[in-house]
Amino acid sequence: MTLMRINDCKQVYEQAEELAKREKVSFSELVVKALADYCKVHYPGQPQPPLPLSSSLMDDYVFRRVKARLEHLLGKPWVNREAWLLAVDNIVLKLKGVRGHDAEREQLLQLTLEKAK
Repeated sequence: MTLMRINDCKQVYEQAEELAKREKVSFSELVVKALADYCKVHYPGQPQPPLPLSSSLMDDYVFRRVKARLEHLLGKPWVNREAWLLAVDNIVLKLKGVRGHDAEREQLLQLTLEKAK
């Protein structure tokens, strides 16, 4: 894998190299893990929904995105507990605002509470 270093991102590269050493993986493996995490949250990208979009379709789309982000956060170790809790709190607020998916939403909220303890 070839990765072009961008001078503006020097701190990010240094932190990634430090993490790779700490986790005893190669820099390439760390980048692949980061890409996999990113794809879990963002795949299939930002498709432009056709207009007009019914509110139930939009709620379903928002729920899937929020659910993916929350699952991603819950699977991450706490590097900075306060930042992690703030991110989870923001996602939970979005999740509570989505209509439908009641049973699945309640399961996610319960899992979040257990993980945050």
